[in-house]
Amino acid sequence: MKWVIRILVVLIVLIGGFIGSSYWWLDGTARKLVEQEGSDALGVTVELKKLSIGVFKGTATLGELNIANPPGCEKPYFFDLKEGSTAINLGSVMEDEIKIPSVELTGLTMYIEPVKGGGGKYNYDLLLESIEKYSDVEDAKPAEKNEKTVVIEKLVIRDIKVYYKTKVFVTAPVHVDEIVMNDIGSDGRGVDMGELMSIILSGTLSGIANELPGAIGNGIKAGVGKLSDIGGVAVGGLSNAASKSVEKAGEDVNKGIKKLFGDK
Repeated sequence: MKWVIRILVVLIVLIGGFIGSSYWWLDGTARKLVEQEGSDALGVTVELKKLSIGVFKGTATLGELNIANPPGCEKPYFFDLKEGSTAINLGSVMEDEIKIPSVELTGLTMYIEPVKGGGGKYNYDLLLESIEKYSDVEDAKPAEKNEKTVVIEKLVIRDIKVYYKTKVFVTAPVHVDEIVMNDIGSDGRGVDMGELMSIILSGTLSGIANELPGAIGNGIKAGVGKLSDIGGVAVGGLSNAASKSVEKAGEDVNKGIKKLFGDK
């Protein structure tokens, strides 16, 4: 009887090790996909320093997601995220389409600034132009077998600080409590990592546009407005959802803007 128990223990250890090594491999693969496809979509370097998938918990955590600024900018990053967590449908992890019920991203700092030698363009202009080109190329491509895509029911970004520059960077950032995006990739085809990064960036820009001074905010709206959809996701719908979610936070933001520039 003892030898049967020992064999069972060995089998459990081997199976656990196999599962653990599979998810460890998936951690690295997913992180590389975010970085490579995100960089292709945005035209700048995307870096994800940490991604860990909980084998038996059905969760994943990420840390330090950075989107670099285009050349000609003062700050090294356009988008600097501290951490995030997701709930994952583990039954779909090894499939081509991964189902994610929820994503929570926390501690985002953004830097909006004009591009030196850019003919009056801001950094977000160049990023949105790159997204538009990437989206056109992806739409024209035939569907690829074994391509990893995701479907996200709800994505929430919390604690957002936005520094913007006209002549100099403001010392007190605009703060947005929360931006919510729903049903990403739920049209039946999912979105790849490049499309997901594009949706997160354009959706976040939509959510902060109303909280920024007129020229910058209107410029963001115009730039996002040029995007018809990304991976089948209507960007306009994301904009409306995001804008509504920050409406209450905007009251305090507007007070801060009045203090900075005077109540005109």
